[in-house]
Amino acid sequence: MRLIYSFTCIALLVGRVWRSVLYPANRRGYALCAYLLIILPCIGQDKDDKAPWLFGLTTHYGFIWQHSPKMAHLATSHPLAVELSLHKQTTGNRAWHKLYNYPQISYSFFYFNLGNPEVLGDAYTAVFYLNVPLRLSSPHPLPFSTGVERGEREGRKIGRTSSRARLNLRIGTGLVYHTKKFDRIENHKNNLFSTSINGVMQGKIEYDKKISDKISFQAGIMITHFSNGAIKMPNLGINIPTANVGIRYSPGGKGGGKVPPLGRTMSSGHRASIAGGRGAVRGAGRVKINLAMGFAVKEIYPTGGRKYFAAIVSAYAARNMSAINKLCVGIDGFYDSSLKQEIIKDSLNLNGATPDIKRAGMIIGHELMVGKLSMITHFGAYFYRPYKKHRPFYQRYGLKYQFSKTFFGGFYLKAHLGSADYVEWSFGIQI
Repeated sequence: MRLIYSFTCIALLVGRVWRSVLYPANRRGYALCAYLLIILPCIGQDKDDKAPWLFGLTTHYGFIWQHSPKMAHLATSHPLAVELSLHKQTTGNRAWHKLYNYPQISYSFFYFNLGNPEVLGDAYTAVFYLNVPLRLSSPHPLPFSTGVERGEREGRKIGRTSSRARLNLRIGTGLVYHTKKFDRIENHKNNLFSTSINGVMQGKIEYDKKISDKISFQAGIMITHFSNGAIKMPNLGINIPTANVGIRYSPGGKGGGKVPPLGRTMSSGHRASIAGGRGAVRGAGRVKINLAMGFAVKEIYPTGGRKYFAAIVSAYAARNMSAINKLCVGIDGFYDSSLKQEIIKDSLNLNGATPDIKRAGMIIGHELMVGKLSMITHFGAYFYRPYKKHRPFYQRYGLKYQFSKTFFGGFYLKAHLGSADYVEWSFGIQI
């Protein structure tokens, strides 16, 4: 807890100093700093206090991907970023640790120089993510450790590993603060984001090579997406592919935390899941029905207009395929009040008829489970769509949290291919 708080303070201070050196006239960004100083210590809670901590420093260089002709005038710069990261190594005291090959739970603070200070400004980003090993050069997946399975049985201290290299997948989300945003008068060229604080989605493939007991080298490629989910227009969003190199430092080196004995830290269901490996899960093959209701708020063009309400109902069947995977099939119903205004604008004469703004779709999807948290990917096709403006297909990406065996909540981004529709907040039951 104190370690995360101290790390965050240092990261924010470094970012502010760099910003003041480059652009001393601009003093914005303190609102996000205050927010992060409150939020990050809260999400940094972890019951496994003996797990090893690692620190990282990474530099990124890339380009702005032109995903729309409307942003051609901005897709010319090459962003530069510096990342300070804090990683907590999982040790096997949760069932999902082994199922994901002992990932690292990580927190990063980024400073992005977007290469266009007058229009795009800079970005300060806080990201929470999992660093999941995909391939290792030895059978021992836990870095800076002796064999994990033996440690689980005997409660040994984590020491040195024979694994010298591994390939990691990062999946993360967070918030970003932009020093420049759209303004009708002062910054009309910025049609990428119109709110100072936006959401972040991030994916990365990373090669990690251990070069000493305490230091490892990383190189990889990453894509970062900033968007406000159409809460306010304009919102083309920005996609930044980058190449990166960095180092990671483990203060514990050969020492570190202690892997608790398997039988003392897990329920019988968790022990059965571990014993059976990735394919074993309690209740595998069981189908459960999920019923959910959600809402969203969005804005449409022209910019600066009113906000519109959207309601969503969903019903789908989910089947456990393994300890970490679920497949689901179901239907969605949508009521989007912004469509009424779009229909009126697009129609010369409605002949007094009330526009039909209801939509319904069939979905097939996947849930990737990490304890009580799941990463959701749904692909849908409308079978009822009187107003044909958008593409007949849609997607939903987001996070779902299982509060209990019955109740869950989540937030998701609904999109039509590369175009965000809205951010949905949802609550439901599982039976």
